[in-house]
Amino acid sequence: MTTVASPQADAAPPPPARILPVVLPAIAALSLFGTKAFVAIGVAVLSALAGDIVMAQAFKSAGSNRLKSACLGLLTALMLPATTSLVAFGVGGLLAAAANRARSRSKAMCWHPALIGWVGAWAVSIWLTPASAWGTSGAVLTPAHLVFGDLSNARPVDPGSMDNWRHVRLPINIHALRCHTPAAALRRLADGQIDSPDERPISVALRRELPAWEDTLLGGVCGGMGETCTIAILATGLLLIYRGSLRLRVTAGVLAAAFIAATVLPIRNPASGSYDWFPGLALQDASPVGLVYCLYHLTSGSVLFAAIVLAANPEFTPSSGRAALLYGLCIGAVAIFMRLYGIAPGESYWALAILSPWVGAFDRYFMNHSPRGRQG
Repeated sequence: MTTVASPQADAAPPPPARILPVVLPAIAALSLFGTKAFVAIGVAVLSALAGDIVMAQAFKSAGSNRLKSACLGLLTALMLPATTSLVAFGVGGLLAAAANRARSRSKAMCWHPALIGWVGAWAVSIWLTPASAWGTSGAVLTPAHLVFGDLSNARPVDPGSMDNWRHVRLPINIHALRCHTPAAALRRLADGQIDSPDERPISVALRRELPAWEDTLLGGVCGGMGETCTIAILATGLLLIYRGSLRLRVTAGVLAAAFIAATVLPIRNPASGSYDWFPGLALQDASPVGLVYCLYHLTSGSVLFAAIVLAANPEFTPSSGRAALLYGLCIGAVAIFMRLYGIAPGESYWALAILSPWVGAFDRYFMNHSPRGRQG
């Protein structure tokens, strides 16, 4: 499929614009996942640098952009759980750098290089690990062992058995807690796997299966290393807006569509086997449990990270304002649909992979249907 590159893609972003999207999520990842995160990020970055050198020789390029390659390796690492095999981190960083070098020669490449790196890492991971197990559980350091803790020294914990991550009670010699990801719990809810004989399935999930919502803000949950700390991602978004490096319409479209899709799309009722539409409007004893359910969809998993760090990158978005908004809406809707019924985890990345080749089509549609063309 022929794609039309955005005008922003023709000019290389300045160094600060390359570093900003990864700095705060990387700091959060190193704090929350400790020594494993240090090693994993190092492997991905070094592999990306090696890939850039090799591709520069293969393409006989005059120079190489080591900083951008390192940032792409780091970004790819942040999309992966810290417990992923180091082989997958190496493959991901290598592919991201190779894709970036290939894109510098052909603007027709429509996918973000880090997205290509993530797909490669995913393929390696499911080859080494059962596909049903990869990314659905993991470990995160306890507040007492941040930064220098050992993630492999973990104890399984049921999210419903603790008030929140900050007050988790584990022996001092245990560095981390192991549990399933919030996105995996949301998928189990959609599949009707959460028993609820006397109350709404959503209420049971909030009380027994999901961590405290504030944990998704602070990062005290399992998932991709850069995805778990909502505060760091939102701060990154504000910095990118200040620098003019964020397509705000794309981000707004992703989040709005994700919220609407979570509100509307049905989840399976385990008692009757039927699907209940509009779970986002559910109430339990006058408590808006449906609204909380929708908020979990926004702050859990890859949705927010993809909306701010990947999808809204000006190099890979439609140039028309209305096309950018529609592009974001489609990503958000597809991501939640895939989370509930399709491929999980990494649903937002798969949504991006599906829709990225259509960036040019979004622009052409609005050019053909608007007298203002690209000024829309």
